[in-house]
Parts: sequence; structure tokens; C-alpha cells
Amino acid sequence: MFSRTTVLLVAALCSALAGSAHAQGRRTSESLLLTGDRPSGSFFVSRATLDADPTTVTIELTNVVNPKQTPLGFFVYLVDPEHSDRRKLLGNFALYPADRPGKFLLKAAEAVRWYRSQRTGADARLAIEIKRLDESKPWTGVEVRVAPPKWTKGP
Repeated sequence: MFSRTTVLLVAALCSALAGSAHAQGRRTSESLLLTGDRPSGSFFVSRATLDADPTTVTIELTNVVNPKQTPLGFFVYLVDPEHSDRRKLLGNFALYPADRPGKFLLKAAEAVRWYRSQRTGADARLAIEIKRLDESKPWTGVEVRVAPPKWTKGP
């Protein structure tokens, strides 16, 4: 049959490929960690989600580490994964106090309509970027955990 070495190599390769797909965040429902070293990230948004005509998206910051209370702004975009320069701002928000988690409801309908008019049949990315509101000051150990977005259709 197969040698133990062959089985182990195949298992290692499968694991590496799965890890690669996971790192790209293609269809993951896991949270996103944003830091001063990595101030942006994104979630996969299926075409089915876009075709359901969501009117809002909820962004939940589940954990915030901000020991120096650095004022932070969050910017949320719908992005074409094949052309990262094509993006539409859904909205932005800030934390107050600067170390408290929270939920933020953003209007999504206009950005979804824009994306569907640009990319027929294509999936998208929901990009989230943190910025220091005072960019002259350095990052100070900031870590923000973002839960997967919740898309909803309202009145």
C-alpha cells in the first residue's frame, strides 16, 4: 500500500494547502485581528449575500487592547478582490472610550448596488482599516478583534 512517510507527506501537504486558503480568508467565518503592524484586513462576501440586497452591515469589535488610549478611526469598504483600487466606503466610526469594544451598524445598500453594477456575478471583500486619528503619534500596542460581519435586510 502506501508507506508511512508518503501518508505523512500527503497529510502535511493537505494541511499546508488548507492553511493557505484559510490565511487568504476566502470563505472563513473567523474573526479578524487588526494591529498597528497590520491595520487592515478583510472578510469574504459571497455574491449570494450581495444578491440578497442587504441594507445594513453590523461590525462588532469584540476585543480592544489600547493601553495608551490612542484615538482610532475605523473605515469599512466594499472591495473588488481583483482590483483593490475599486472600493466603496460603507462608513466609518471611532471608539469612545478608545479601549471599549462595541457594535456599529453601517448602511450597505448604496455600496452593494455600486458593487453589483461593477462586477456581475462576482464575490467581494469587506475591508476594515484602522487609522490613528493623530497620525503624528506612533502606534501603541493596539489590537482590535473584529467578528465576522452580519448583513441584514431591513425596511
